[in-house]
Amino acid sequence: MMVIRSWLGRVVLLWGCFLVSWVYGQREYPVTFEVEVPFVLPSGVRVYISGDHPRLGSWDPGLVNMHRVSPRRFRRTVWLPKGEVQFKFTLGSWRHVEKGVHWEELSNRRLKVVGRGSYFFRVARWNYSWDLRPVLPTWSGDIEAIANVYSPQLRNRRHIWVYLPPGYFTHLNRRYPVLYMHDGNNVFDARRAFGGVEWSADETAKRLLEAQKVVGFIIVAVSNTAKRMYEYTPVRDVRYGGGGGEKYAQFLIKTLKPMIDRYYRTRPSREYTAVMGSSLGGLVSLYLVWRHSEVFSQAGVVSPSVWWARRWVVDFVGRYSPRYPVRIWLDMGTQEGGDRDRDGVSDALEDARLLRDVLLKRGMRYGKNFAYFEAVGARHNEYFWAKRLGRIFRFLYGKKKN
Repeated sequence: MMVIRSWLGRVVLLWGCFLVSWVYGQREYPVTFEVEVPFVLPSGVRVYISGDHPRLGSWDPGLVNMHRVSPRRFRRTVWLPKGEVQFKFTLGSWRHVEKGVHWEELSNRRLKVVGRGSYFFRVARWNYSWDLRPVLPTWSGDIEAIANVYSPQLRNRRHIWVYLPPGYFTHLNRRYPVLYMHDGNNVFDARRAFGGVEWSADETAKRLLEAQKVVGFIIVAVSNTAKRMYEYTPVRDVRYGGGGGEKYAQFLIKTLKPMIDRYYRTRPSREYTAVMGSSLGGLVSLYLVWRHSEVFSQAGVVSPSVWWARRWVVDFVGRYSPRYPVRIWLDMGTQEGGDRDRDGVSDALEDARLLRDVLLKRGMRYGKNFAYFEAVGARHNEYFWAKRLGRIFRFLYGKKKN
């Protein structure tokens, strides 16, 4: 995949007795990460750190490599602003991400940067295949790949995967609604998915269709890029930057959707076009359906990053109305994020409830055009999103009862 990476330049000055830097007026500090791995790695195998800041690779698992300082220890210094960062250690891909002592999935590591510092970590186990044989694809059904689709709006390229429902090649006169899903590399295939865990959207859609719970629909999985944070955020955040969401919207509307409608038997009108995503993908999904209801009539807003830019999306929804009727699924896991006020309710869940209340005030109605779901015990990752995907698909494409 061809990706244009954007790196922030920095000015380094002497501050007291240590170096600091500024990026867009924000002071940064050298932070050293050192990690001890459970055993000596073979020659040529590298350790990487991947996190939610551009200097940590923006969740690219094979971008920020660490330097070996002893047979089992690796180190890397990066410049970071004050505040919390989330990260994991990998061996260059999400197939080979760190695991817990009992091979369990781990939540993201968190570090609060307060200034210059050095921090030590241990990896218990790796999700690693020593013979390096390729993992078999985990997708099922008819999925077509469209490589290196160019976006003139964003000036980059990305892969697209298109899931065609059972019967697509036998019922040749039938046309289908379309669901556009962000973070498309996580949708169908564990080989490409973040953390090696996929949404299993293909299996879920097929199971529901065969059970006659939903109508057939096409899924267009749009892969993210190294500029994910920029593309999925409609406005700029003072800490993280971003703000390219409208350009991403124009890529979907003016470049990708016309191509999909031209090559596949879609139902191209707004009534049959939906969008869906999680985290920042949930944020941009709500923006798309609210701002561009002439194109999208439904949105799956999964664990949205309501916190972005001081809850900008709450104000946006409260001030503006979509031009055409829309339907929205909104959800949040009860164990997502921290609990700064220590009231027993996570900050993310409080944000979701606030957004829910504003949507209800704007005319959304339970059982008609709105669904809200709190996933008890669910955390912020693909495993838990996949578990409730069936509920979301039934809301978006469930067969109407006579």
